[in-house]
Amino acid sequence: MPTARPHSVAAGAQHRRATGAALWIDIGRAVYHLARARAALGTADLVELIGTVSDGAAAPADPPDAAVIDRIAYVIPRVGCRVPWRSDCLIQAHAAQRWLAHHAIPSRICIGGRTREGRFDAHAWLVAGETIVTGWDNAEFDTYAEFGVGPAD
Repeated sequence: MPTARPHSVAAGAQHRRATGAALWIDIGRAVYHLARARAALGTADLVELIGTVSDGAAAPADPPDAAVIDRIAYVIPRVGCRVPWRSDCLIQAHAAQRWLAHHAIPSRICIGGRTREGRFDAHAWLVAGETIVTGWDNAEFDTYAEFGVGPAD
């Protein structure tokens, strides 16, 4: 079971130390990747969208860089709720996946659903290794599909 890090104290404290230029660079990267994910979602179907990150190359032998994962998990949802376009769970997962691929960190987008009070809800979240990067509120969702990618070329 992947470990959730929703707004974890460790990730937040670590990222808050990255102030000034480093923080603004991360914010800029988040806006860039969220915009690309939003544009891609409007022009491609789901399988096409998720397949554009990588051709599924083999994962690197080194373990994923937890600091990079924590920075991305911290910045993407905070910027995603402030951009002037829809940036829900699928867009955030795709944006974070592209950013992780840039750092040669493999990840997978999980698509799930649940029925609550007679209503079906869908949700997407991103997992890198055993860490949930985006879309943490997924405990009540059944996983229907997973789309994994390796590092970008």
